[in-house]
Amino acid sequence: MSNPAPSAYIVRPGDGNPLKLRTADVRIKASAATSGGVLTCVETRDPPGFLAPAHIHRSSSEAFFVLAGSYKFRIGDDEAECDAGSFVFVPPGVVHGYTAGDVDSRLLIIYLPPGIEEMWREMQVASAESPLTDKERDAIGRRYDIEWLSRTRRDRQC
Repeated sequence: MSNPAPSAYIVRPGDGNPLKLRTADVRIKASAATSGGVLTCVETRDPPGFLAPAHIHRSSSEAFFVLAGSYKFRIGDDEAECDAGSFVFVPPGVVHGYTAGDVDSRLLIIYLPPGIEEMWREMQVASAESPLTDKERDAIGRRYDIEWLSRTRRDRQC
């Protein structure tokens, strides 16, 4: 079954479907449903030091645009400081993660194909009363073809 053709629409600053992922505020600007199955686009507002631990998307690409602040990205074995205006592309199968800099920072993230928003919703519900354990997070991730790497010292630092 194919997705229906998407309608054109505008999402204003501060708008979008909200999610809370640990200490990050996420706004879903486009989802699988609203984009006709084309992409997922989110804006994140991350506090200083926020960590997206090292992980791999087995079947999706991810693109990041730094809107404000700065991030340290890990891509494979490399690390790079990325200030506002930086663009990062990660194809399927590449280890990556990031840490927000010393000030509140914002990212625009695009996922192709879409659907990661469903994983985040599942994580938000599962962590409503207590933080997810690594085992719970890993089980949810596997359902969406995502693998988190072990929490080595380097991964904690990004």
